Amino acid sequence: MIWIILYYVSLFSTLLPLIGAIRYFKQLDKHQFILFLYAIFLVVVQFFDSLIVRLGYTNYLFFEGFLIVELIFFIWFFNRWKPYSKSFLITSVLFVVILLIVEYLQYFVYQNLKEVSYTFPLIIIFCIVQSALMLLKTFDLNDTEFNRNYIFWIAFARLIYFMAILPFNIYFFIGDELKGDILNIYRYTDAVINHLANITLNALLMYSFRCRS
Repeated sequence: MIWIILYYVSLFSTLLPLIGAIRYFKQLDKHQFILFLYAIFLVVVQFFDSLIVRLGYTNYLFFEGFLIVELIFFIWFFNRWKPYSKSFLITSVLFVVILLIVEYLQYFVYQNLKEVSYTFPLIIIFCIVQSALMLLKTFDLNDTEFNRNYIFWIAFARLIYFMAILPFNIYFFIGDELKGDILNIYRYTDAVINHLANITLNALLMYSFRCRS
């Protein structure tokens, strides 16, 4: 019963950033307006993700595709807000190019349609590093009230989310070694952590819309 409640709270929490954006719509600056469009995108993605699950298909590949799109978006968005160092920007571009090549080879050339590719944890690790760097940049703005900066809350939300889900993604490497009750406990814990992380992410994204850069 508790798991079901948590599932639906997590599902509908995707609406929170959109609600926050609408609530403060007249006060949004140009970067927050982009995030408003991103909030709409999140709702659309959640709809199709739920539809895929309802139809009885696995949503892992869909979620991985979403992560790649989101990864590219936030590389562009954070660089637009405050440009990366040249070295990190080059590293980011190279990472994305290599990532896309590996994904293409796996799914379209070798047609290895396993649930999630081995690049999945690498995407999460990159997002953790990216979020941490953006968080540090908000501390460098000579603003004693850095927590009123919406970039701070966006980076903080993403850092918490990706750090929370990273440990459990090792399942895709050791999953074959887990059997019976241990496997069930692992999957249940993974689902609970994902739901809690998703709720936290969306709540903080909603809060970010009341802040100013």
